Amino acid sequence: MAHREQIEALRREISAVDKELVSLFIKRMRLCEQIADVKASAGIAITDTAREGKVLESAAATAIQENARDLTEEAAAFMRALIDLSKRRQAARNA
Repeated sequence: MAHREQIEALRREISAVDKELVSLFIKRMRLCEQIADVKASAGIAITDTAREGKVLESAAATAIQENARDLTEEAAAFMRALIDLSKRRQAARNA
């Protein structure tokens, strides 16, 4: 396979993964909206640093379990971005 063909094949795979990621992202955000509603009705703050820490630790642990120890920081950074987006969405929902 020529280099360009190989790149295109890999990009098709990435595009498929991206589609799955967006679908899962939407599902996650919808769940966060539900959490926002419960928090608002109960007077609970949006930010839960203990939960955030657990999510970041879990992301790093999952990377290790997936034999991707070299991606633990990136996995945690990815989840940090998701947490930040979720908190922003929750705040907007309850504004």
